[in-house]
Amino acid sequence: MKTRVILLIAVLGFLVSCNNDSVEPDVIACFEYSPQGSIGVGGEISFTNCSENAYSYTWDFGDGGISNEVSPKHVYELPGAFGVLLISSNDNSTDYTSAIINVTGESNGFYYDGNFYALNNIAICENFSSGKSEIILSSNELIYSCETGEWSDATGDLISFTINQSELTEGTYLLYENGSVDEVSGEFGVDWSPADNTGEHWGEFNYGILNVNSALGKYEITYTFVSSSKRITGYYLEE
Repeated sequence: MKTRVILLIAVLGFLVSCNNDSVEPDVIACFEYSPQGSIGVGGEISFTNCSENAYSYTWDFGDGGISNEVSPKHVYELPGAFGVLLISSNDNSTDYTSAIINVTGESNGFYYDGNFYALNNIAICENFSSGKSEIILSSNELIYSCETGEWSDATGDLISFTINQSELTEGTYLLYENGSVDEVSGEFGVDWSPADNTGEHWGEFNYGILNVNSALGKYEITYTFVSSSKRITGYYLEE
């Protein structure tokens, strides 16, 4: 009887050991691309996947293009700043990484449903609304006041982002459908009139990338935000 008990314990120990060995290591998402720097419209970009412990990949190129290839190539047909997102996974874990691709010819504004909407003004309200930084980009006609929280009585195009932190700093802010690194939300309007609150609005994005740089007291902002059916991608360099 004692021999049978020892044998049973040995078998259970072997099974537990096999089960532990079957757990896959965590995924580390990684990619590189070439050429580096800005690329012209119509130029091909090659993406090299350097993810570890993954065998399932989803690429979002920021312009509506998606791929499940390991190391795809992509061509941008419009100018702008596009957020590229790679989601790498195995049966045990998922990881993601991103980068901003600058396609030359960009102007201050955003693309929505294939149309370009020019933006010329910027308002950055730090410590606004209980510790939230707010970025407002708008056309010449549409002016926003951080002090009063009011818009000018005019019609124009706008896009705004809210970051859940007390002071805006340089960096990349990420929003994902199933949980965010930094809490970023946004809305936009096309031909929007503050006087009668008309226009087209979009309250929450499912995921996106907002990149903020600052040089000589001016801001450079690139962004790509996506919902289940719509996409906004754009670029803004403060004049």
